[in-house]
Amino acid sequence: MVECRRKFGQLILPIFFDVKTSDVRHQTGSYKEAFQKHEEKYGSATQEGWKKALTEVGQLKGPKARRRSDKEVVSKEWRELKKNYSLVVKECLVGIDDHEEQMTKLCVNSNDVRIVGIHGMGGIGKTTVAKVIYNKLSRQFQSRCFLEDVRKTAQQPNGLVHLQNQLIPSFLKQGRPILIESMDEGIFAIKSRFSGKKVLVVDDVDHRNHLHAFALLGKCDWFGSGSRIIITTRNQEILKLVEVNSTYNPKELDSDQSLQLFSRNAFRRDYPPEDYDTLSRDVVSTTGGLPLALELIGSSLSGKGKEAWEGTLKKLKRIPNVCSRS
Repeated sequence: MVECRRKFGQLILPIFFDVKTSDVRHQTGSYKEAFQKHEEKYGSATQEGWKKALTEVGQLKGPKARRRSDKEVVSKEWRELKKNYSLVVKECLVGIDDHEEQMTKLCVNSNDVRIVGIHGMGGIGKTTVAKVIYNKLSRQFQSRCFLEDVRKTAQQPNGLVHLQNQLIPSFLKQGRPILIESMDEGIFAIKSRFSGKKVLVVDDVDHRNHLHAFALLGKCDWFGSGSRIIITTRNQEILKLVEVNSTYNPKELDSDQSLQLFSRNAFRRDYPPEDYDTLSRDVVSTTGGLPLALELIGSSLSGKGKEAWEGTLKKLKRIPNVCSRS
């Protein structure tokens, strides 16, 4: 953990459970006893690195806990973690910088409430674009939430109420948590409790009822100044039900970008090896430049021989773009 903190700036939130910080920092008390026992049994080869790490951790600020069920300590640490975490985004991204630049222009340099819609067919990369801009903006906001895959969750019993219960605690800085039992109750809670600067991303909306559940229909003047609401949808008509300030439609990857993304998933490199170049280009030509299709097909062919590649290519030519347009 200390190594990750040094290399990548990751956060360490220590909880000193029934121990003095000085014992951790100087390896005294129970720590001294533990090191002595370890040295007697295994030697001291690894101890120097551990001691340096403990010294560093012992210098960090952290709460002291004396009860395993110390809810106040856990809640405080959780709030700190939520301020610093980022959404997980795929590693093999191609062309994301252009999307980020365009979305940043739509989302910043304004103190009013801005609602931005990202629309396009399934597999085009709407969620990925939303996650990237969320990670970029989220540290500017004390309260934020990313509601992922609303369309799928809403199909489950009480799915929208479940999402409301996921959303509302993200905006409550203190006080007892509330449990929403009906959609109308959730809408009232959202309108009455959301204030100040916030960013809210609602992912994969395809029905009026989804917008209604998050009180996004019509004028959203109850959001605090500087708020950012980003909605992704396959159905552009849905965005007409909201006072959207601007929309963004991610485009398909061009042929070079498509080949690069496919190769990253199939070969873990930017371009295919020479003996797979023609086959790779033939496969890529069937995907229509859609990122999800390129990722799925590339991953499925990784490590397989040419016979498997040729069989897959025959299937793709019979049903072109089936992976992305279904």
